[in-house]
Amino acid sequence: RIAVCVVEPLSVDTHTAGTATDLLISFANHFGADADELERSREDLADVAGFLDGLPLALEIAAAWLPILKPSSLSVKLRASPDLISRRSGAGRDSLVECVSVICADLEPEDRHALMCLCLCRGGCGEELGEAMLGADWPWRVRTLVDRSLALRVSGHSGRRFLVVQALREAVRLAEGEERYSTAKRVWQAACLTLGRRAHFEVNERDRRRWMEWLRDEGDNIVGASAVTAGDPAKLREAIDVLHGLRGPLWLIGRYRGFEQAFEELLDQGLED
Repeated sequence: RIAVCVVEPLSVDTHTAGTATDLLISFANHFGADADELERSREDLADVAGFLDGLPLALEIAAAWLPILKPSSLSVKLRASPDLISRRSGAGRDSLVECVSVICADLEPEDRHALMCLCLCRGGCGEELGEAMLGADWPWRVRTLVDRSLALRVSGHSGRRFLVVQALREAVRLAEGEERYSTAKRVWQAACLTLGRRAHFEVNERDRRRWMEWLRDEGDNIVGASAVTAGDPAKLREAIDVLHGLRGPLWLIGRYRGFEQAFEELLDQGLED
């Protein structure tokens, strides 16, 4: 029997007990940081905890710097560059990339691919996008990641959504390498464009209400995938058609600014080509 402990990001609310800030202070005390300095700097520590999404592993690595860095300095340095957590080792603690590399090496290839795809998704992905990216067995791939605390299950407008917190994304990309990232990006782009065409048809011809709710969840993915497609001549026309067809729905759900930026980029690239 295998026991699974699901560890989710902690609350960063400084007014409740058991928050990410409390855990960060606990880790820092373990590493020998000055207790009085920590108590005086709760606001800076809360800022660090919020920046790291309350992810316990990232908090532990950050805490390892606190014996040699003041909380205010750590907060400033992290916002200037997350390399302090993702690439560099703290006092007696591996970097986040090193930790994630060990975790990824223990995953099946299909699950590593699923993790990389989820890292690309803007605000996570719902079931339709998960299936479009990962195939019919997507529930098992996502479940593996959720059970290992590499992804979270959250609620969306049109059902369950699955996401990877920001503190992990850059570390996963660095640990997996550019080739895996590029492969996953192509899968994500193709899935978003395919579903974008379907959403346009459904909103105009069939289940408008359901697919408008779906777009509220996936609008950022559709716009984001279209924008990065600007550099791919083979997909350029398709991306322009998809975004143009979703102009009205994206305006209705408050994504028009993102639509405008992506559409202008696509048109500019089209004129150059």
